[in-house]
Amino acid sequence: MKMNQLSSNKCNCLNGIITVPGDKSISHRSLIMGALAIGESIVTGLLEGEDVLGTAEALKALGADIYKDCSGSWHIHGVGIGGLKQPEGPLDMGNSGTGVRLMMGGSSYASHFCHIHWRRFAHLPSDETRYNTFKQIRRRIFR
Repeated sequence: MKMNQLSSNKCNCLNGIITVPGDKSISHRSLIMGALAIGESIVTGLLEGEDVLGTAEALKALGADIYKDCSGSWHIHGVGIGGLKQPEGPLDMGNSGTGVRLMMGGSSYASHFCHIHWRRFAHLPSDETRYNTFKQIRRRIFR
């Protein structure tokens, strides 16, 4: 058999259990949907990154009761559509672009104004810098 070829043989069946790592986008959405639902939602396998935890904190500020139990499952006691409360201050989403975009939609169900704050990465160029760079590239291409 050559080194770059794979082969496989038929087998009866595969048995076992696998744990798939959490997905950031699905984790954000599960928290938001749980907060907008009425009653308790239980989420297992939540990706516990800084962005997702920021979304959980923002939802807590809007009135959802969210906590992690000793087994690692997350419990979200939702307030229902229209049940989100006025936060005491801006919702700080850190550097989470996904969290900001999803929370803009989720907070649109609130019956009041929500201020969502997002910090861009400091190393990203400003809009003006990107525009000037684009102009320079365009000049080189079309000369």
